[in-house]
Amino acid sequence: MSIAKIATQLRQHLQDPLYRNSYFLMGRSVANSLLGVVFWIVAARLYPADQVGLATALISAIGLLVILSNLGLNISLLRYLPRETYKKGMINTAFTIRGLFASLLALVFVAGLGFWSPALQFVQEDIALLLLFVIFTTANSLTMLQSAAFVGMRSAKFSFVQSIIAGILRIPLPIVLLSLGVAGIFFAWGSAVCVALIAALFLFLPRVVPGYYPVPTIKRKVIKEIANFSAGNYAAEILESLPSLLLPLVIVNILAHEMSAYFYMAWGIALMLFMIPNSINSSLLAEGSYDPVGLRKNVIRAIKVTFILLVPAILIVLILGDKLLLLFGSEYSQNALYLLWILAASAIPVTITRVYMTIKRIQMKMGPVIAIYVFTASGTLALSCGLMTSIGLLGIGIAWISTQGIMAVVTGLLLIKEIKAGLADGREQ
Repeated sequence: MSIAKIATQLRQHLQDPLYRNSYFLMGRSVANSLLGVVFWIVAARLYPADQVGLATALISAIGLLVILSNLGLNISLLRYLPRETYKKGMINTAFTIRGLFASLLALVFVAGLGFWSPALQFVQEDIALLLLFVIFTTANSLTMLQSAAFVGMRSAKFSFVQSIIAGILRIPLPIVLLSLGVAGIFFAWGSAVCVALIAALFLFLPRVVPGYYPVPTIKRKVIKEIANFSAGNYAAEILESLPSLLLPLVIVNILAHEMSAYFYMAWGIALMLFMIPNSINSSLLAEGSYDPVGLRKNVIRAIKVTFILLVPAILIVLILGDKLLLLFGSEYSQNALYLLWILAASAIPVTITRVYMTIKRIQMKMGPVIAIYVFTASGTLALSCGLMTSIGLLGIGIAWISTQGIMAVVTGLLLIKEIKAGLADGREQ
């Protein structure tokens, strides 16, 4: 095959919206992970492990609040924005609702720290830290929604650029803010997100949606259109995120503070693997909304490219896992390697389940999606709490891969059945 023909095929491949958006989303995740690794290497080398542990718990708390503030709007933008006539109104309505709700949740969380996370109660004692917690929660929540808008408009490249901006800006800040301790790590992480958010609002979104400008808006027509689908996805996404976001908070209150840091770094590396199926399935959801008739073809293509990319990535982590953790320090490699191996292997069952759930979302059938997450979330948390007290962090890994494996068997059989049957065409029921 000639070089010219290969170049032509590659160009055609990259022009396909399913692949192009997928690769930009993967690039965003890789950028987030790699730049995040650099950020945490800097923090781990400069700050004591207990301070890093508290900072990761704070950031995990924001992650939990971001999920709780989602209201299912991310997936709704992916599903409805491609066909929406008044795109500016839909985007600003989603931004307004989510921004207000995120701020409210942050205030409620801080007020109740003595009840659900006493280890973080120091936030209540510092008004500046409290305000930053609210601001960073809101900014992260809106940034996630922006990403969904970009993907829904087949412009995931802007989400990629936004991540690069935030990732690069935050790296030098822990050095400058060393004297602030936990607050220094926290401010470095959150302030970079705020800068990237502003850039996306005023520079990137107007290029994707001509005439766009951010203004508080609530359109009843938009709310009525997406309410039911958003509610189902809200429940599903909360359940999906509970294990990864609650476990650092559980660890910091049950085990030693530094154990949260060890878990957080292993999980961060594993997320680089999970981003492959997650990115491709986000693109598949958008394409299923643009082209419902071609759903079966796009599902098969998505599965193939996922495993082509995923299997070599898993092998790399299994072989070099100890070296990757060693970047954070020898104690991270000693305490989190086995956990990392288990999390890496779990990417296979995670992929199978993700594809099935994407199909159900395109078909507007949220019942199976919610049921899957009820099982995986409750199973992971229950088993983790039981095993963690006896075998430490390894218990979390065993709990995670067990629940994911069981669900992959079930959804895999259902997925094969649907593909053989030709799949429903994806049109709204």
